[in-house]
Amino acid sequence: NSSRFGKYVEMQFGAGGQPEGGKVSNFLLEKSRVTSQNPGERSFHIFYQLCCGTDQQTKRELGLVQMELFLYLSGGGSHKVEGINDAHDFNETLKAMSVMGLGEKQQSD
Repeated sequence: NSSRFGKYVEMQFGAGGQPEGGKVSNFLLEKSRVTSQNPGERSFHIFYQLCCGTDQQTKRELGLVQMELFLYLSGGGSHKVEGINDAHDFNETLKAMSVMGLGEKQQSD
C-alpha cells in the first residue's frame, strides 16, 4: 500500500502535551512508479478514489471515464484491491480536506 512518495512528519507539542503545530515534508517521489506499476500494484490512491467516489456530473466535468481506459491506472493490472473501498476513501479524503479548512471550491480545484 505504498503512497509512491516519502514524507517526513514533524509535530510540535506544547508544555501540556497538546499538539501546537507541525509540518509534512516530501522528500522522495518514486518517479518510475508514477507511470508504470509492477503486476498487482496501483498508482496514486487519489486517482482511483476520484474514479470511484465522484458523482456522474463531476465525472463528466473532469472528463473521467472508465478507470480501465486510463493507461496510468491500468499498468499494474489491478484496479480493485480486496479490502479497499475507493469510494469510501474518497469521502474520507473530502472530510479531511474540510477539517483542514479547505472549502468546496479549493477541494474541486
